[in-house]
Amino acid sequence: MAGWTCAVGPWSAGTGRLPAGRRPLHTHVDPSRDGSEVVSAAADRIRADFFRRAGLEDLLSAGSSL
Repeated sequence: MAGWTCAVGPWSAGTGRLPAGRRPLHTHVDPSRDGSEVVSAAADRIRADFFRRAGLEDLLSAGSSL
């Protein structure tokens, strides 16, 4: 557990210091390196596609990578 805390702590602190409008809605941390970030990225892409098809593009942030 200590290794996970060491990996995530500084990273999340840096994310928290981003100015409003630049902070991600959510982030993916994969301390076990089991590939879950790939699945999460695919889910984000599918979610963004759904929002666009449903006419809800305004729910996606302007700087979104989706």
